[in-house]
Amino acid sequence: MLKMKAYTLVEVIVTMLLSAIIIGIAITGYSMTNDQFRIFDTSTKQSLDVLQFDAMMKTDIDKCNAIFWEDNELILKDENNIIIYSFDDEKILRKEQLQSEFEDEIKVKTIELMILKKVTFFENEQKDYGIIDTFILSINNFGRTQILPYSKRYSAVQLMNFKEK
Repeated sequence: MLKMKAYTLVEVIVTMLLSAIIIGIAITGYSMTNDQFRIFDTSTKQSLDVLQFDAMMKTDIDKCNAIFWEDNELILKDENNIIIYSFDDEKILRKEQLQSEFEDEIKVKTIELMILKKVTFFENEQKDYGIIDTFILSINNFGRTQILPYSKRYSAVQLMNFKEK
């Protein structure tokens, strides 16, 4: 009788068991890496949104003539344009009223937005003419608090005009 070379049943079972363990470890490692990438990707997108919002706000403040705060809205007025920032729990809405009304929405699902301080100084004293020259936004982005300070420099003529109104 001829003898055939083959693996025994125990050898095959041990090989399959080791393969299953290695495949299980690989799938678990892949799943954990994929979850971490999703968290990183979400936080990066959110941080990019905050940076874009910050750049847009600074550009709008530089272009405007006066900043007002009314009814939870930041109003930036220019000769030809009014830009209104509305702050909601889940989004910041930016309305631009040039010739036609234009809206831009910034989603802030995980951002807590809070206006810390609105101040106007004139002749080294804090005044309330309705305009704002300094305000600070506090944004909680994935557990890290970001403070975004903004300021607008007014000329003495502009402040005297606001004082007379």
